[in-house]
Amino acid sequence: MLKTFLSYFISMPSLHQQCLVLYASAQHCSNGRLRRSRRKHLSLQRHKILKSWAKGGCVNVVHYVAILDAELAILNNARREKVQGLYHKAITMSARAGIVHDLAVATERLAIYLNSQGELVEAGRRYEQASQYYQEWGFTWKSKHILQENWGS
Repeated sequence: MLKTFLSYFISMPSLHQQCLVLYASAQHCSNGRLRRSRRKHLSLQRHKILKSWAKGGCVNVVHYVAILDAELAILNNARREKVQGLYHKAITMSARAGIVHDLAVATERLAIYLNSQGELVEAGRRYEQASQYYQEWGFTWKSKHILQENWGS
């Protein structure tokens, strides 16, 4: 049992990060449908593993699944309200668990989505929040980078 627990603990963040990167890169693949579907397929495999761990009672992955559900909704062309609701759920779950780095990632991904939808004011507000969360986590470079990238400060 300890071996299984340790394998979950070591792989959870890695699987989440792999899945998040694959979903994000699939969202930006416009020309190569094969590349997009391949990336989506690879991320769905990882997403499924994380979901099974969450259903099995592993509370450490519940917020990961919420973030990935929002990313998948974007790929599936879900309505804006649904995507935003899924991101808000992920943000709330990360905040309640006190996981600042995942709170920062979820908030930044929401800001990126809002920016792509033309909601620039709300996106700017979310970028500022993400920057604050990264600062709180101790990732100063990322905090400054977000602000420079979006406002040229």
